[in-house]
Amino acid sequence: IDVLEHRTGPVTQVVHLVEPFAVISGLPNVGDWSEVRPSQVADLITELTSLFDHVVVNVGSHIEALGFGSSNERFGISRRAIELADRVIAVGLPSPVGVSRTLGWLADADRLTGGTPVDLLINRAPRDQFRRGELVEEITRTYQPASFGFIPSDDAVERAAWDGTVVAKGRFKKALDRWVDRFVPEMAS
Repeated sequence: IDVLEHRTGPVTQVVHLVEPFAVISGLPNVGDWSEVRPSQVADLITELTSLFDHVVVNVGSHIEALGFGSSNERFGISRRAIELADRVIAVGLPSPVGVSRTLGWLADADRLTGGTPVDLLINRAPRDQFRRGELVEEITRTYQPASFGFIPSDDAVERAAWDGTVVAKGRFKKALDRWVDRFVPEMAS
């Protein structure tokens, strides 16, 4: 945001390459959120979309409108990012609490998307088809996503997170690749 606002150079100077991605980190300190406005993040997203074919923004698990204070600005940033999105992919967990939180997030996001498709992936999904069916039934009673996918639990994800790398192979990558090939063909590799 500083580079963009003060025009101290190209935005790409703060991009870190984590093959095959170019990454800009979020704010590292909760106190920093109060110094960033949603319009600044919107300008950054707009700039990034002019430089890259696809821009992925992780908005986190809380987007509801809150009272006054710095936390309100933080969630205002998330809400603005969703308003700008061409596509929204929600990720939920396969537990009663996870389903409840996911449905709440989807309800909040639905008011912001302006008709933008919202896809839903269930991460760490059970292998059992009956349990998957129960998840689909419970979620679709309340919300109908543009697509619904299951991503299995895979130790490779935790290893990659600790190593700061991308998951190169395994159940997680295979399932995600299948979902992308089916529902986001313009991103298929």
